[in-house]
Amino acid sequence: MNFYKKIKNNLIFDLNNLSESDFKFEKISGNIETTLSQELLDLLQKDGYAKNSVVGTTSSTVEIKNLTTKIKLWGNNVILNYSEEKSPLKHELPILKVKLEWINKNKVVIEKKISDSLLSLKNEVWLNEDEKILTETEFINNLKIIQLEYSEGDSISLIFSDNGMFGNHDIEINLDEFNQLNEAGI
Repeated sequence: MNFYKKIKNNLIFDLNNLSESDFKFEKISGNIETTLSQELLDLLQKDGYAKNSVVGTTSSTVEIKNLTTKIKLWGNNVILNYSEEKSPLKHELPILKVKLEWINKNKVVIEKKISDSLLSLKNEVWLNEDEKILTETEFINNLKIIQLEYSEGDSISLIFSDNGMFGNHDIEINLDEFNQLNEAGI
């Protein structure tokens, strides 16, 4: 079943032919400051770690190779990101394709899991005075998948727009390496 269509100008690609060349490369870099207390240093050294570390704040530069493309999923244009930290995309692409196929075939399961995780939170905490309690169907109809974040180790985060249900916070659910969905969160 060919559920992705190749459209050249909109960068929406056929899943069966998804390749490295479909991804746009972006290098992200920045400084990270880490503070190590004496307590933590003692604990780490006791366990055989941090042998050359010292108490204080250190700064280091981090560079991540981010690869991005757009796909068509459930009728939506979805951004697909892969941060290449250890494993090159060409090694991860076969696994990614299997994950995407599973996601495409399990829309109802994914939406149900999000609803089970967050519907009561919406109705009990995030309901505005002028809103009525949402049914599961109404809640699910407000979800729109907008982004996928694939990481090494076979896990992928699915990010949804909340359509204002939670103050325009994104909703995220993770699909682990065993195709098990974790609880959704905002």
